[in-house]
Amino acid sequence: MLMQNSPEQVLTYFALGKIGAVVVPINTAVRGAFLEYYLGNSDSVALVVDQEFLDGFLSIEKDALLADVIVFSSEGRALLPNSDRTIRFCDFRALQNADGKPPGIDVSFSDTAALMYTSGTTGPSKGNIFSQIHSLNFATPLIEALDYNADDITTSLCRCFMSRASTMRCW
Repeated sequence: MLMQNSPEQVLTYFALGKIGAVVVPINTAVRGAFLEYYLGNSDSVALVVDQEFLDGFLSIEKDALLADVIVFSSEGRALLPNSDRTIRFCDFRALQNADGKPPGIDVSFSDTAALMYTSGTTGPSKGNIFSQIHSLNFATPLIEALDYNADDITTSLCRCFMSRASTMRCW
């Protein structure tokens, strides 16, 4: 997932969790070999990407194992590339018209929900596995300590590819 903080990013995070997929939030400043590394190292088979980052993806040498690229544009319809690659490109908004039936997939609290990469300050970035229950276990003490309730609105100054911001996005 290569997206700016947005309602669609939150929707994507929850939708991927609902179908048992593993989300890999990628730093939006990543380009070239680093982007290639994240996609390949994570064994990603799909990418949800904001329109503004699509060219960065298209410029990398290989597509790792990607079969699908879903493009979101805040300006309306996504501009999908004409490509000779074997990847299918799809407009994010087309997925919003799906039938809404439950996916029929059993997801357990112990299933992997996210693979989040370290910043790489001491060497190559390493992927950290977060379970479905991790977000709840991580966020609940913060919510209780700060006395958040359903009427509160929070703003994160951090990008949601970061661990703390990613966890708090759902609260």
